[in-house]
Amino acid sequence: KRVLPRNLVGYLVSLAVGSWFSIVAAAAACAVELAASGTIPLRNALPAMVSVHMIIGLGEALITVAVASAVLAARPDLVRSYDLPLDSLARTGAPRTQRRVRFWSLVASMFVIAIALAVFISPFASSAPDGLESVAIQHGAEGAAAETPVWRFSPLPDYQLPGIRSEGLSTALAGLIGTAALFIVVILIGRALGRRRPETQTG
Repeated sequence: KRVLPRNLVGYLVSLAVGSWFSIVAAAAACAVELAASGTIPLRNALPAMVSVHMIIGLGEALITVAVASAVLAARPDLVRSYDLPLDSLARTGAPRTQRRVRFWSLVASMFVIAIALAVFISPFASSAPDGLESVAIQHGAEGAAAETPVWRFSPLPDYQLPGIRSEGLSTALAGLIGTAALFIVVILIGRALGRRRPETQTG
């Protein structure tokens, strides 16, 4: 806050930087865990994990800024970390009903986009290993995982819906179910926290 300007741009930049650092820090912590478990030496795991996730973190930063910008545009009062005057944001003075309609329109739009990505794009996702898997393969540690991975006991193991022979259809249905379930959970938690907020403020 002392370096960046105290305005919306400065706030979004701070979110981007924080998001990027969170990914890199998590990768570094994972490297320490790999070394502590004797899977990959720290001198190999740390630079490999950090370098890969420095790139992945850029995507995380962009997503965070996009989501925060959308919420700030619709319901800035929901972003509790935004400590600047809400009057500095456009359309803040809109009636409560209008703001609620705008917010739920945003939620519906994001839900439709997420469902479309899960159903139509996920079946064509790359089968290449992710950051952690690629590091494990590079250092010959891919066989260190358990013979029966924990995710095999998931209701949607390996992003597949059991009983569906078509891999593409199975992936699409798994994405649909997972995305819808996540949205429902988030909405329920949000509504529960929203009901508790007035009690917290008055108490």
